[in-house]
Amino acid sequence: MNAADENNNIRDWFIIAVMMGLAFALRAPLLNIGLTIDDACSAYVIEAGNFSELVSRIKEVEMSPPVYFSILKFFTMALGINSVAMALPSLIFSLLTVPVVYLLGKEASGADAAGKSATGLLAAFFATISILAIVYSHEARTYAVAGFLTAAALTLYMRFLNGKTSLGAQLILALTCSLLLMTHYISVLYIGIMGLVAIFYRQQSGNKSLYAIPALATPFIPLLAWWPVLNYHRSVGTPWADVTPPGQFFTVFASNLSATLPLPVVAGYLLVTLLCPTALALTILMRPKQLWQSVRNVVGDGRIVTLAACLAASCSLFGYITPYIFGYVRYMTPVACTSWVLLALFATALLRPHIGANANQKKLKLVKVSLLIWLLAMVAMTALETKARACEDCSGLRVLARDISAGKFGKSAFITAPDFVGIILVYYLKHECGQTVLPELLGFADPYSGSLPPRHEKRASWWHDPAIWTVYAGKLAKFKEQGFEKIVLIRDTYKPNSIKMPTGEVTDKLEKFLQQKLQKIGATKLYPGRASSYEVSEYSFTPQATVENKNAQ
Repeated sequence: MNAADENNNIRDWFIIAVMMGLAFALRAPLLNIGLTIDDACSAYVIEAGNFSELVSRIKEVEMSPPVYFSILKFFTMALGINSVAMALPSLIFSLLTVPVVYLLGKEASGADAAGKSATGLLAAFFATISILAIVYSHEARTYAVAGFLTAAALTLYMRFLNGKTSLGAQLILALTCSLLLMTHYISVLYIGIMGLVAIFYRQQSGNKSLYAIPALATPFIPLLAWWPVLNYHRSVGTPWADVTPPGQFFTVFASNLSATLPLPVVAGYLLVTLLCPTALALTILMRPKQLWQSVRNVVGDGRIVTLAACLAASCSLFGYITPYIFGYVRYMTPVACTSWVLLALFATALLRPHIGANANQKKLKLVKVSLLIWLLAMVAMTALETKARACEDCSGLRVLARDISAGKFGKSAFITAPDFVGIILVYYLKHECGQTVLPELLGFADPYSGSLPPRHEKRASWWHDPAIWTVYAGKLAKFKEQGFEKIVLIRDTYKPNSIKMPTGEVTDKLEKFLQQKLQKIGATKLYPGRASSYEVSEYSFTPQATVENKNAQ
């Protein structure tokens, strides 16, 4: 490396350090906004006393391999179980993803040193301000860790496509892919794509992709030990959402793709559905030869094909092998790095004719100023989005738990609907309010899920049990005998329905059942949250007049 290249390298890493500072500033406000259902399930898993119990809990209530939960267990053993400690692993790996995406951008670029640097820095910038990355940088879930490992695995793999190989490189790639595969099941798809590209592009000049094959095959060895759990998870399905009709393919694809763009969701969706198709149509009409040549260049580059195939496969499959609800795009987080790099490659290709050595100086200055304004505008949009998310607790159950701990509801038994509401409430009561003795919590469809997360087993069948109303009558009678004065219904304002789990429909029936059996006290109260809000209704075992007289005394 000559002196100029070394200086440029130092400059790049200084810029990356600044980007990591910006990434932290954008993510830190979300550290303590609290937990929702999935995070609360993670808390339940890591409360396990040993690894065997940890695996058992992962099998019963989760849909992921054990690496992330082992990392989270390590953090909480050191720092305790609280919202910040639960979020720290995701925050750290989200920050580390920024420099890794810089390296991935450089490896994916076929340009000269300046072009590689520009692509890497722009891709890292997109990783820094990505709304998707920021949102999942505080959730106690696998996504940020899986995103870091996906970017690292692709970076290491690209080196083989670029003709760089050694035994050490093979071992590091094997280790990284093994950790990735034991963090998120979808990585089977990405590792498979890398393997196929390695085979099909093996004859490219300078390509040593076949040396990567043993490293890509190695991760399936530890997966064999996990196979019983994986096979069980495969059989569970997603009963809380109906199957997505094939006719919605374009909507699903566009929604998934827009989530990976470094833009707010609505702006990204409009870009994907309106501007991009319009630009493509105009290019086909006005410059078909140039478009065809660009397509040939892309198809001939195994690095771009790898990134595009991973991204396209994810956009096509998520919503079919997973539930599809617009905005429910968490599964795109691990593969978002491919979108950032592809976007950076596209942007640098557009800019290259305007910033080369022979470019007009006035035009060059205009391009630089325009680029700076565009980058600052993107940072501003992301900052505003982050501020909006940080100004309110993630879940309304945080405040409700404080009210319960303060005795606001007196001697009451609580019913949570749907069942998973209970596990979120339990987290706040135990780990934020310090309650060692929990109130009486009754889940609705699953009798055991008042204080535990709903298990996969028989999850859907619970919602169709005709004996549930008899069970409830017996539960209410028992609560009255035990001296409880009230029943408090805590209901999620989000009321989805599916054929297998008609949550909204059945919990409507539950509310009517309580109104028939008991006396409602006052109006339903709302406990709002950024991600989830809750309606809280109180019901008395005695007539309202009796309750009012007792309170007056």
